[in-house]
Order: sequence, then C-alpha cells, then structure tokens
Amino acid sequence: MNLHSAAAYRTDKFGHRPHEEVFGAMILAVRHLEWNISQVEGLTTWTIITGIPGAANNETITFRQSGDHFMMESHSTGDFAFHPKENEQNLKLLENQIISYLDSRTSTDLVGVYDSFLQYGVSVEDEWIGNSFRERARYLWEMITFKRPWVVTLGLMLLNLIVFVAMVIGGFGFFEMDGEKLLKWGGNYTFGIFQGEYWRLLTNVFMHGGIMHLVLNLFGLLIGGLVAENLMGKRRFLIAYLLCGIFASALSFYMHDEILSVGASGAIFGCFGIVLGLASTKLLKKDERTNLLIYFGVFVGLNLLNGVKSEIDNWAHIGGLICGWFGGFIWSFVLNRKENTRLRFALDLSIPVIVLVIVFALVKSKHNFFPEFENVLRRYDNAANAATVFYPGDANDAIEMQKYYDSSLVYFNKGNELLKEAQSISGLPQTRIKYVFKIMDANNARKELFYFVYQYRLHPGNPIYTDSLQKAETRFQTAQKMMKLE
Repeated sequence: MNLHSAAAYRTDKFGHRPHEEVFGAMILAVRHLEWNISQVEGLTTWTIITGIPGAANNETITFRQSGDHFMMESHSTGDFAFHPKENEQNLKLLENQIISYLDSRTSTDLVGVYDSFLQYGVSVEDEWIGNSFRERARYLWEMITFKRPWVVTLGLMLLNLIVFVAMVIGGFGFFEMDGEKLLKWGGNYTFGIFQGEYWRLLTNVFMHGGIMHLVLNLFGLLIGGLVAENLMGKRRFLIAYLLCGIFASALSFYMHDEILSVGASGAIFGCFGIVLGLASTKLLKKDERTNLLIYFGVFVGLNLLNGVKSEIDNWAHIGGLICGWFGGFIWSFVLNRKENTRLRFALDLSIPVIVLVIVFALVKSKHNFFPEFENVLRRYDNAANAATVFYPGDANDAIEMQKYYDSSLVYFNKGNELLKEAQSISGLPQTRIKYVFKIMDANNARKELFYFVYQYRLHPGNPIYTDSLQKAETRFQTAQKMMKLE
C-alpha cells in the first residue's frame, strides 16, 4: 500500500455470463450504490467514481473485462491513507451487488440496461448539445429527466426567470413590482398564512420584487447551487433547496410582526448552508474544507451584515442558512457511505420530516391576533358610524340638537374604549398599535369637530366658534390623511 490506498483482484464469481449481462448488472449496481460511471474505454474498461469530487474518502474503481474473467481495481483519490481496507471493502460491495442483480434479473433485462447505457448514458455525460433537432430534443429530455450535470441548479434558475417574465407580462412592473399583485400571486403574507394559505411558504420562493432582485439571486444561486448540487447530487439537492426555501419563509413569518416578502434568497442561503454543513465534517479533504469554509463563510457573513443595514429579510436568510447547514451536516453521514442503504433511506426520509415538523410548529405557535383585532375594529366602525348618523344641523331646535349631540358623544367615547381594547390584544404588532393610535387621533378629532359644529349651530355667527370650527376641521382632515398613509 502506498500513501493512496489501492486494492485489486481478478474475479470469476459471475458464472462466466456474457459480458453484456455482467456489465448490465454492474450498471445497476453502480446506480444502486449512488456511484457514477465516468468513462468507458473500448467497451471493456469502465471507470467508476464512488464519491463526490474532493471527498476525503473518494476513490475510482476500474472494472475491466479480461477474457472470461473480470478485473476490479480501486485507487483512492482522497485522504484514504488511514483507511487501508476501504478500497477492498468497496470492491467486495460492488461484486456482491453485481451478483445480486445477475441472480435477480433476466438476461434480457440486463442486456437492455447495457444497450441503453451505451446509447444514452455515456453521451449524457460526455457530449454537449448537438445541432440537429433530434439531438436538441434528446438534450432537453435528458435535462428534464435529471441526467445532465447541474441540471437542478440550471433548472431552478430558468424557473425563476420564467416566473419573473410572466409577472412582467402580467403588469407587475419591472424594476419594482406591485405589492398587491405580489400578494395575489403567492407572496409570503402574514395574514394569508394565518388563514391557512400555507402554499405561500413555497410559492414566494420563486417570485422576485424587481429585475435587480432577480439578477442578484440568480448570481447567488449559480454560486451556491453548483457547488451544493455537485456535493449532494441532484435529487437530494432539489429536496434540500425546497426545504430551505420553506423553512426560511416560515422563520421569516414567525419572527416578523407582519410581512409581505418574496424571493429565492432564503433558499439560496440554504445552498450556502449546505456547503458549510458539509465542509464542517470530514467528508471532504482538509484543504478543500478550509477553502470552502473561508470562501462561503466570508460571503455569507458579508451578506448577512448587509441585510442588517437595509430593508432585506435577514430572518429568511438565517432560516435558509440554518436549514441548509443542518441538511448538509446530517446528509454527510451517507453521501460517501453508499453501502449503508438503511441509514441512507432513513436520513432521506427523516430530514424532510424533521424540517416540515419544525415549520409546522413555527406557523402554529405564532399567535394569530388578526381575528380578534378585526372583530374589535368592526365594532369600532359600527360605533363611529352611529356617532355621525345625525348632525346637529339636522335638528329643528336646541333640545333636539342636544339630544343628537349626547347620543353621538356616547358612541365617540365607546369608539375610544374599543380602540383601547384593540391595543391590549395579546401579540398585537407595534405597527398595528401605531395604526390604532392614528385611528384614535382621528376619532378624537372627529369628536372635537362634532362639538364645534354643535356649538356653531347653537351660536350662529359667533366668531369664536367659527374660528374653532375651521381649526377642528383642519385637524380632522390631517388626522385622516395620517391614517390613510398606514
């Protein structure tokens, strides 16, 4: 054994089966173990990559036909010096898996797998899109079926772009999107979530507030997505990306009093979290871990710092980062241990379940003040309307005017009591408390205006009440304008 561990031996355990069947079983075994076939030379020598590039325990396996026998040879490309038996174990694992498929599949099935791979599999990894319609159609199909490298990252970028174009065509805007339309299309909206519109936690991840918002997020997705997908694989990366987006939306909903937000940045920070989570384990080689931790750590830190100083949803960034780190760290236990199928299945199932349970807890634990608040404001509106049903000017004499004034005064006071009740609602956000203060100010201004209308009718032509009436009317109009700005 040299510094990089190696193992090799010749096997005749495949029962002298035709090479097409053995290679077909080998292809199925590689797929089952989540390894990758990187090269085929002359149809007799196949190169297999057992892990991810830069992995500490990465290795290549050469599977070669030699007459009626097959040679298997393993060479470590990572830091395998302290695990000299790993190579031999992986060769045994591959051999046993091939035997299992030779015993369980028919000759026709195995030859079909072999022929299909030679027709499509090698070209998928080694050829770029051709010029003919058939080649372009095949390329598109290979992207849709996740056979192209980095197809998930590129597909997510394309999906975000398509949604943005559809929004622009729909009249949302270009440099800045219309808030009400963002709300209708699926923005992460506090009261929408309160009302059970949980789909908003995901749909907002594919929406953006303007062209610069989109461009910056596509750039971040390109950086983080390509690295994360390369380390995790297509299927797990797609699952992790969606989970990070949902978790980021849920934490943003929970931490903000009220919010209407859109954007993929939470999920993109999830990509950064995935890389940092994987780099915090011994899955990768030391120099690779160090480079990733420094590069992505600085990048994330600067972006979080920028989010503190501007109107950016930093809680969504933090949520995506936490979720991504958790997923990357936990999944690292199986990314290069393909033989442990039970653990792999358990983690693939449990990680989404854990994240979604936490999301459910965040959403359900936030106090929904809205129904109570809406009910109190509805009662206030009724009181405010009752207070101004009749004005003193509608009365025929002083007694009737006094009756109208006393009746209205009761409703004005009742309105203020209801507004104080609204302010005391548990969990009421500060923005709503400030809004209620503005309503109360407008109610008191209207009450004052009503008083001077009453006095002016009792004392027509009196300059004191004429001047006071004008001031009260100006104050009431100002209070109304302040309330509408909310």
